[in-house]
Amino acid sequence: MTPNIFQINETLKMIWAEGETHAIENGGIFPDGISALIDKVEAQMSDKIEAYVALIRDGRSDLTAIEAEQKRLSILKKHAENYLNRLKSRLAIAVPPEGKKTATYALSWRKSESVNIDESADLQLLFTDHQGLIDCKVEYSANKIAIKQSIKAGKGPVWATLETKQNLQVK
Repeated sequence: MTPNIFQINETLKMIWAEGETHAIENGGIFPDGISALIDKVEAQMSDKIEAYVALIRDGRSDLTAIEAEQKRLSILKKHAENYLNRLKSRLAIAVPPEGKKTATYALSWRKSESVNIDESADLQLLFTDHQGLIDCKVEYSANKIAIKQSIKAGKGPVWATLETKQNLQVK
C-alpha cells in the first residue's frame, strides 16, 4: 500500500531532521544517502500531489455535470408542472359543480382560501420605523396564516384580502 500525503510529509520531515542533525555533527556536510532519500520522498510527494490535482479536476468536472443535470431536470419539472396545470384547467371546464365519479376516476371540487397581499403595501414600512438610522438587512414577509385568522375574526389589515377558490381534485 502506498503512503498517503500525510505519511509522506512526516517521512520527509524526519529525513530532513536526521540530515540536519548529521550535518551539524559533521561540520555542515549533508550525507549523500540522505540527499538521495530526500529526492526519492520528494518525488513520491510530487506524484501524490499530481494525483490529488487530478482528483480535484475530476471532481470539478463531475460537479459541473451534476449542476447541468439539475438545471435540465428543473426545466423538465417546470414543463411537466405547466403541462399538468393546463390539463387540469381544461378539465375543470367540463366537470360539474357536484363533481364526477366513475370506476376509473373521481373528480371533485375542494374549496380553499388564500390571502392576497396588496402589492403596493411596503411591509418593511408597515412593521418598522427606523427613520433611516438603521441599515436593515432583514427580509420582511407577511405571515399569511396569522393574516387569514385576523381577517376571519374581522380585524384584518386593509392591505390584505381573503380569496376563496375552487380547486379541482383528480383521483
